[in-house]
Amino acid sequence: MLKMRVVILGSIAVWSIFSCFKTIVVASADIDLPGNATILMSKTDKSSDSIIAPKGSKAMDEAKELLVFDFTKPDDRNQWRPINDTVMGGISASQLQTTKEGFALFTGTVSLENNGGFASLQSKPSAYDFIGYEGVAIRIKGDGKRYKFSLKSNIFLDSPRYEAAFTTDKGVWATVTIPFNTLIPTFRGRVLTNETPLDISKVNSFSFLISDKQAGPFRLEINWVKAY
Repeated sequence: MLKMRVVILGSIAVWSIFSCFKTIVVASADIDLPGNATILMSKTDKSSDSIIAPKGSKAMDEAKELLVFDFTKPDDRNQWRPINDTVMGGISASQLQTTKEGFALFTGTVSLENNGGFASLQSKPSAYDFIGYEGVAIRIKGDGKRYKFSLKSNIFLDSPRYEAAFTTDKGVWATVTIPFNTLIPTFRGRVLTNETPLDISKVNSFSFLISDKQAGPFRLEINWVKAY
């Protein structure tokens, strides 16, 4: 099993840097991405699904995976916070709660008023080294709407966010696998065509996002985030 090196930033630096994400989220909220994630469905509510790696991959052969966030643990849930279009004058609202089973619940209402239209859940900045892994996987239960999951490898405002889009099946647990080489770099409302790939040795944040003019209530349960 490979080891991941994690460097936690100081609390003051964390919150000062974290505020920078507001600009990035606003810039990328309306990008229409293809569904570049693979979804493995589970008809049960068990805490473990099928192997998360794509069939035939090296990761599947070695059954290698690394738990990054376990949302049933308060310490892991506390690493995340909602950021919505209110940072640009919108009125969308969201919150992070806990279900009776102990999973994280990202829920709220997206409004298109005041040029808004998005809600997001973002992790505090830390440093993650995923060298030796092929991608990330998330175990979620959605409401039938389309979401995006993104990673970022640079704290600066002019750096891209690497995104994957997926559509949920209402009320069904699913494991969404996202190979690093399928992530799409985006910045300020556009897809970047000449951007370098994500530096997986320097990932520093993750986020869930609902946008694409999907007005109305939404609900996304999250069990875990893993590297595979």
